[in-house]
Amino acid sequence: MSGRPQHSDGATAIGERREAPPKLTREDVAKIEIGQTDIPRWLAVGITLMFLLAIIAVPVSQHVYELARAEKALQMYDIVRHSDRVGSAWANAEGGPYRKLFAANAEALRQINDYEDALEDASWMTQALLGPVTEFQVSYFGAGNEEAYIGRDGWLFYRLDVDHVMGPGFLDPRRLQRRASGGNEFQAAPQPDPRKAIIQFRDQLAQRGIDLIVLPVPVKPTASPQRFTSRYRSRQQPLHNASFDPLMVELRAADVTVLDPSELLAGPDTYLQSDTHWTPEAMQRVAAALAAQVRQLVPITSAHTDYQHDQIQVSNLGDIAAMLKLPSDQSLFEPQTVTVRSIRFGGEPWQSSREASVLLLGDSFTNIYAMADLKWDEHAGLAAQLSYELRTPVDVIAINAGGAHAARQALVADMIRGNDRLAGKQVVIWQFAARELSHGDWKLMDLPEVDGTKPPDHGPAQVGTIVTATISAKTAPPRPGSVPYRDAVIAVRLQNVQGENIADDLLVYTMGMRDNKLVDSPWQVGRTVKVRLTPWADAEKQYGSYNRFELDDPDALFLDAYWGEVIQ
Repeated sequence: MSGRPQHSDGATAIGERREAPPKLTREDVAKIEIGQTDIPRWLAVGITLMFLLAIIAVPVSQHVYELARAEKALQMYDIVRHSDRVGSAWANAEGGPYRKLFAANAEALRQINDYEDALEDASWMTQALLGPVTEFQVSYFGAGNEEAYIGRDGWLFYRLDVDHVMGPGFLDPRRLQRRASGGNEFQAAPQPDPRKAIIQFRDQLAQRGIDLIVLPVPVKPTASPQRFTSRYRSRQQPLHNASFDPLMVELRAADVTVLDPSELLAGPDTYLQSDTHWTPEAMQRVAAALAAQVRQLVPITSAHTDYQHDQIQVSNLGDIAAMLKLPSDQSLFEPQTVTVRSIRFGGEPWQSSREASVLLLGDSFTNIYAMADLKWDEHAGLAAQLSYELRTPVDVIAINAGGAHAARQALVADMIRGNDRLAGKQVVIWQFAARELSHGDWKLMDLPEVDGTKPPDHGPAQVGTIVTATISAKTAPPRPGSVPYRDAVIAVRLQNVQGENIADDLLVYTMGMRDNKLVDSPWQVGRTVKVRLTPWADAEKQYGSYNRFELDDPDALFLDAYWGEVIQ
């Protein structure tokens, strides 16, 4: 019998080699184990039911919550009730079906985005759980949220400030290109290069014989990095974004006058502990340096001696603490007490003057200590301190979050409507928070010639005029807690206006967010409303410095502007 010899038990003969089975990989073992998993039917059904109940519980409980509060209209169905706006966008879009389709799609995406944000903010689960959960995170893990970071020794930092300082250079060509192409279907991309806007504005003012001073105010992580991380515990110099110093070099090489107050503000105690802004003492140092810079450019011949000041103590909890959305009875962060220098002129509280030779354009760094709603005094802001140092009146246009373009846009709108805010000006100071260099929209704008033929606010002469009109466009307020401001103003465009002695196309401002809560808005696109109007010139003193969301429509600047309230 031929072949390989065999043992009686079938094994190979001695000396013969048997091949070892292949070694299984971890992935093979996992597949085998998954394939052999045995789940009892009762457990599979139970897990499935639990999963479905978890999904259904949230909308059902929200229904019960809103019904228990006797809501007239359940918010969960707003997306259906507002669907007519998509049809209005199609009908009102100019061009053929292709353009109409894109307009309708953009409106649909905007409505979905706004709906999701509003529903999340109004959810009973958010209201019930967000505060306690955040308080637990802060207490035991030192963790903030997506807008506020917890620093050392209880100091708070705004996320965008940290991102600006630690992020890539804002002048990096690749970053500029990404930001310039970063718009979406319902939001235009920004103009990201601050150099273009600054030099353009300087040249426009120079044609009118006016000097420009640029004042970029460092953010808290620049001045006080040692309060954020122990890595910079012994650092005494400001910590800037990588592109900040090159920007200063470029601007000065282009003969732009820049006052960089970084050295004046460097130190651990020049900013408020739970707020984004500077302390009163730090702001006063900058005001003195700014006054010296103004005197170098132009002679101040109208100095007055009738300036006085009062030292007033003010206590408040900062805007970053508010962004944490902690419970109202939280005890993690205490109000901070500061002493402000409240300015008086002629025995009366200081007020800005449109006839002044100096105009200050600014943002919340100008408004802090100057707006009642910010709760840090009303007559101790940067404009008042500058006026005190110069002993001369100062004009001011300052809008919270408005450093990059909003204050300039307000100036342009005033001039278009016949109010020449540059008449008689010798110096314009442009103050902005340095974070705007990384995150702001540096829009290029033309300064109009003012011929005086159009009187300002030439519509109804009396406050309280009532009109009927159709809402054709509106802006949306920010999500509560997403910005360091408690209040926000939105813009609304009214068309087909029915009223006596008034244009049929108007721009109206109204409150969109108050004290970090969205205002229940009757301003719905396509709706016909009855509105009580107040000329913007009369309302601007009260509402003009709020964080403002303008229409992305250059034509809106040419419309008569009003403050408006819908009559229910």
